[in-house]
Amino acid sequence: MTVKRYFAFFAAASLLACSSAKTASEKPAASREKARVLSEGERMEVDFLFFNAQKEKLIGNMGVAENLFLEVLKRDATNAQAYYEIGRTSLARKELSRALEYAQKAAKLNPANPWYLRLEADLLRQSGRQPEAVDVLKQLVRLKDQNQLDVMMDIALLQGESNQWSEAIKTLNEVEKLGGPAPELAEQKRQYWMKLNKPDKALEEVRKLSEAYPTEPDYMLYLGQLYFEKGDFNNAQAQFERALAYDASNGKIYVALADTYRAKKQHKKATEALEQAFSFPDVDIDLKVQVLLTLFEQFDKEPAARELALRLSEKTVALHAEDPKAWAIRADLLYHSRDFDGAAVAYKNAIEFDTESQKYTVWQQYLFALLETQQWPVLAEKGQKASELFPNQPVPYFLGGLALLQQKQNEAAVSLLRAGVKMVYGNAELESQFYAALGDGYHALKKHEESDLSYDRALKLKPDNALVLNNYAYYLSLRKEKLEKAAEMSAKSLKLEPGNASYLDTYGWILYQQGKFADARGYIEKALAASGENGTLLEHLGDIWYRLGDEAKAREFWQRAKNAGVASDFIDRKLADGKLYE
Repeated sequence: MTVKRYFAFFAAASLLACSSAKTASEKPAASREKARVLSEGERMEVDFLFFNAQKEKLIGNMGVAENLFLEVLKRDATNAQAYYEIGRTSLARKELSRALEYAQKAAKLNPANPWYLRLEADLLRQSGRQPEAVDVLKQLVRLKDQNQLDVMMDIALLQGESNQWSEAIKTLNEVEKLGGPAPELAEQKRQYWMKLNKPDKALEEVRKLSEAYPTEPDYMLYLGQLYFEKGDFNNAQAQFERALAYDASNGKIYVALADTYRAKKQHKKATEALEQAFSFPDVDIDLKVQVLLTLFEQFDKEPAARELALRLSEKTVALHAEDPKAWAIRADLLYHSRDFDGAAVAYKNAIEFDTESQKYTVWQQYLFALLETQQWPVLAEKGQKASELFPNQPVPYFLGGLALLQQKQNEAAVSLLRAGVKMVYGNAELESQFYAALGDGYHALKKHEESDLSYDRALKLKPDNALVLNNYAYYLSLRKEKLEKAAEMSAKSLKLEPGNASYLDTYGWILYQQGKFADARGYIEKALAASGENGTLLEHLGDIWYRLGDEAKAREFWQRAKNAGVASDFIDRKLADGKLYE
């Protein structure tokens, strides 16, 4: 069916050519100010100047064109079109007051020209003088040209902008009387009735529209949505079900029904309606994403919402297999369901299908998913790629650097981390993590001075970072340097996380380096009890027993360390010779 629609002209009026205006030689009506009559020769000169002005305007020489129009006015002060053209060139330069001055002169000279009136009205509106713009548009209505209904719509909009909502409704009623019901009219009147705090009147407008087009499901849907907003769920449901009778393949209706069923606590019906809605490929992907986001907000409260969202997102990617939005929302849902492997795949697809506008948030979540799944080679590659795509974002540098460290590509890691830390602004936590990672990288490269400086900077930013405190202390203990500082930092890390096996081991090993073997044994044994058979801890305990003079105990723990794996390079020599090697 064809439905009448009305469109305002304001946005385009100032750009339209004056095709219906009279030529440069037009004469004002006799009732207006009497002008000097030009001779035939003068008239030809004026026409020639005007022609050249138009030519210069067409080729983009607006300054030259305006000077020629001004020359026209010097010779013929009653040339309305010259005033109009200068008004338009002034508007193009955003000189509103000058543009309005010339437009008003044009309209005064020839008030029967709709183009002059339109320009004047548009400039009054842009100048915030809506009531005056309305008066000009009313003049235009009286001309009864072919765009009369559009002009009346603009009058109503201006009245609305001036908070004259009752007047705006009256104007829209006149439009409806002349042109019949239309959705734009109903919507505008609904908004103004709501401004007047008359929701029943607002509802009535849409009801009238639906009655005028009784077989149009879109209007039933619209009416149902208004009932829903009002809290009248029964009438909302009735309208949605009516709409389905005319258009059973409209997914938007099923979504609306699902909301209604949910509001009425009919959860099974709501789920069925959503399942139906998501089975239609022509349902707008943005609508599907919005539904999924709503379900996501219920994840923690309703386990069923999580299951439904995951099921619907699977349908979404099946029907919109090349749409990056479908994959991105699917990935987010999987990530927050802790299915990091599935999330990584979905984020990868979202990125691959987004050939035009790569979105940083998707890339970042992809990198986090790779981090969670410890896909170090891929994370290193994609982290570096993301740092190239988004050079001002620090996170890709950081995650890419971590992945390179895990692969012992320490030079590359340090290079990437140094570049990335420069991009951190106002985030002490992230900056601290950068310097902590740099400390690890420099330590691996045996650049101990740079390593210590990096750790110190990390701790200055976040003094209670237990991991940094532990790592820094442990590396100092391995170097047998600054053991008092190491002990202090290690003790602090244990205070922050008392039961951490790695931190217990670090503190025990510092005590060992200080020659406090009995105390060291106690901490290493606690660490071993917390972690189970750990090769490094077992070897440390063997070393301590050796220092305590019990070589049999030492050999026992060294053998257990070898069996457990991940012991030092000296483990075989220790077992073969029964001696301590460090």
